[in-house]
Amino acid sequence: MSGMIDYRKPGEAGEDWILAGVDASGDLVPEPWDGPVTEVGGTWFQLNTLTSGKWHLDWKVGDPSPMFASIAATLGPPPLRVLVTASRVVMICPKPGRLATGLVGMIGSAVLGQALVAQIRYEWLRSVGWARGGKESLRLEVTEKTGVEKTTGLLDIGLAKGVAAEPVARQIARLAATYRLANTSDKTEAEVRALEAVKDAGPIPAHAKKSEFSSRGLGYEYYVGGGQAFRPPVPVP
Repeated sequence: MSGMIDYRKPGEAGEDWILAGVDASGDLVPEPWDGPVTEVGGTWFQLNTLTSGKWHLDWKVGDPSPMFASIAATLGPPPLRVLVTASRVVMICPKPGRLATGLVGMIGSAVLGQALVAQIRYEWLRSVGWARGGKESLRLEVTEKTGVEKTTGLLDIGLAKGVAAEPVARQIARLAATYRLANTSDKTEAEVRALEAVKDAGPIPAHAKKSEFSSRGLGYEYYVGGGQAFRPPVPVP
């Protein structure tokens, strides 16, 4: 699952389907299914995975520990871009050395000149959540299947000051439901009804506790293993 997050050299396309591509300027390489792109300001992201009943922290970028707080303050705001499209959510950190909480990450990425890229395709999405405690944030839940074992991943994204999380979470849920309705054919009637309900749903109610996430499920999901091989037909211009 950590394969969804990795370094990309400028100009390296996303030919493996698991990871987004970046062009020579470090911008996202568009795909036929992306449609309009909405950019949301971000400050950090973190991927936690649950395998065999145990939680593991795979990536933590930004939101530095006290040890690196002074470094982050000196370097300035993190240049994290959060891009919401009609088929995926992509995060690009063009200078990950400024965000990494580990010294190796700070030095290595700066020397290599690579961008740190993460993405969640809507084929993989299980639920979307938001929280309003302190700084507002998003949570994207995905499931990966390897053989008979399932891995749950929670990708949390801290939003920039002044960005409201709930409308972004609701937009992602709506886009994901719309995408699945249009691009998949193996849905049951119950699954179609679930996706239609998500597409037309109103705001996601806030959790009673500010620090807790309030989520909206997608009704069903493809596993990442299958999603990796799944490509919808290229839209006709």
